[in-house]
Amino acid sequence: MATEQDVMSALPTAPPTPDSIHTFSWGRPGDPSKVPEGFTLAREADGAYLDDVLDAARGAVTELLDAADDAVLAPDPAVAHLRGAVRPLVLPLIAEWDAKSRAHLADPERRWLSRDGLVNADRKFAAAREAALAETEAKLVAQLDALEEQASADFAAANVIAVEARHDDTALKFAAMLSHITVAHGLPVIASFIRDALGDPALAYAALPYLRSLFDREGTEWTRNSELLRATRACEKIVEASSARRAKPAAAKRERVQRARWELSQVLAAARELDPGARSSALGAVDSDGRFVLFPDEPAPPPPRPGARNLNSPRPFRRAAVSAAQRASDKRARAAQD
Repeated sequence: MATEQDVMSALPTAPPTPDSIHTFSWGRPGDPSKVPEGFTLAREADGAYLDDVLDAARGAVTELLDAADDAVLAPDPAVAHLRGAVRPLVLPLIAEWDAKSRAHLADPERRWLSRDGLVNADRKFAAAREAALAETEAKLVAQLDALEEQASADFAAANVIAVEARHDDTALKFAAMLSHITVAHGLPVIASFIRDALGDPALAYAALPYLRSLFDREGTEWTRNSELLRATRACEKIVEASSARRAKPAAAKRERVQRARWELSQVLAAARELDPGARSSALGAVDSDGRFVLFPDEPAPPPPRPGARNLNSPRPFRRAAVSAAQRASDKRARAAQD
């Protein structure tokens, strides 16, 4: 019965790997017989360079996402300018028409008007007041529409990566190279490509179909290769982070415009309210920080210059509340009317 040593002795042994093989001399044809049987120029895959590049990619992706979050927190100068202009524009208009209303009702000529004449005069006054409010509202809404249109366009553009012909050519050349080389020699090539893609996400986007196909195609050295999977995921993250860097601020601006649109509708509804107490309650509502719920902003800053940015973080919005002083003021106003 053969022993384990007998079996091990019977196994073929791999030829020794020489330090150097002299198969040719200058001016003479090579001699293939001098290459030992089984000798190969391939070596074990060295993923050290790829590891370094993937670490750099993770750092770059983190920086992009952090920058996107910082940009979301930074108020948009154009939106801030509009928000700060609402109260200084609407409140004087309300006061103006309140004074006109008192003068209209105190007009001594009213005593000579018939009942229908009074109704007609009051209707004309209400129409003029509404026209003034509607004109102001239209101006502000037009500005909001322009801001929202710009934010929507920026958001749509942020989700599109411009892939040019040179990107496609580079990605195709990269994929063709990988399909003709082994994993051992391909990992440094992948690492070099990803390093280039860090500065040009369109390269990563263009290469993704090729990398995924290499991973899925059966019967090759790249099939289900874990290093290739890591590289593919890195390209995906580069593309996603690059889009998020531009999309998040645009989405935040669009949300701020929509919030301003809602606040403006509430302010104008209060301005149209004939009851001073109800109007005061709406316009004077404050949050837990003592700030107005509707447009708590400071007076409008100067219009933003092209390329200007304001990186001061906005104060967070909190639940609405009405102060005790405001409630007492409203109570006195209603008592005076009664």
